[in-house]
Amino acid sequence: MPMAKSKKEGGRPSRAQKRKVAEDVQKLGERLLDLTKERIKELELPEDLEEAVLFAKTINSRAALKRQKQFIGKLMRKIDPEPIEAFFKKIDDTQKAVARSFHRLEKWRDRLVSGDKKVMGEILGKYPDCDADLLRSLTEKAQQEKETGKPPRAARKLFKILRQLVETLGGALSE
Repeated sequence: MPMAKSKKEGGRPSRAQKRKVAEDVQKLGERLLDLTKERIKELELPEDLEEAVLFAKTINSRAALKRQKQFIGKLMRKIDPEPIEAFFKKIDDTQKAVARSFHRLEKWRDRLVSGDKKVMGEILGKYPDCDADLLRSLTEKAQQEKETGKPPRAARKLFKILRQLVETLGGALSE
C-alpha cells in the first residue's frame, strides 16, 4: 500500500489539512472568550476580531454563540495566530508553575505532619527568619489531629503559613 502524502500533488495542502488548521485556529479564537476585557485589549488584536470577541462575550443564545465562534474562527484565519499562541503559552506556563509550587508546598506540609525531621531543618535553613516555634507547634497540632481523626485544621494553617513564608521571603522550594 503506498504511503499517504501530506500534501496533494502540486504542493497544496489537502482539504483535511485545511479543515484541521481551521479548527485549530477556531479553538484558539474560542480561548479568547475566556479572557477578561483587559486581557483582550492587552493582546492588541485587529479591531474587527476584538469587537467580535467582545460581542461574543455578551451573547446568551447557544446557536448565536456558535455562529459567532465560527465568525471569530474566520477572522482568525486571516491573521497570524503566533502572537496569540505565545500569549496563551505564557499564561499556561505561569499556571503550571503555580501548580508545581502548590504541590511542592503540599509535599512539604505532608512530610512535616508525617514526622520527617529533615524537613524542618530544610525550612529553617532556607528561611532562617521564619517563626520556627509556630511551625513546630502547628506541626504537632496537625499530627495530633491526624492521630485522633479530627478535621485537619492545623494542617491547613500550616500550609497557609508555608505559602506565606515562600511568598514573603521568596526563594525556590526543594522537592
